Amino acid sequence: MVEGQEDYVLPKGNDRIKMDKALLEVENSMRRQAGEKSYITETLKVISKEYGIPAKALRKVCTQHVNDSFEKNVAKSEAEQELYEALHGTENSSQANNEFESN
Repeated sequence: MVEGQEDYVLPKGNDRIKMDKALLEVENSMRRQAGEKSYITETLKVISKEYGIPAKALRKVCTQHVNDSFEKNVAKSEAEQELYEALHGTENSSQANNEFESN
């Protein structure tokens, strides 16, 4: 036996048929999923080219809509923006940078 390889006891009879059918459905689902992924990518490329909106932005908007996560992402973005402004966007931070650079 190869290291990391396990011996599996496969079911027999009707249980084997049931398992084979279930695995076939999983495989078919994976094929459909790959096809849908290709469709999404190609459609976003077409829309992006036609309307000048980056495909990445369109994908993000669609994902947020499907996951119903827009408000959560906006709140997160606002929090990140506030942190950025606190660190880099005030006169105090500009003065501190100038003092640091002059030393």
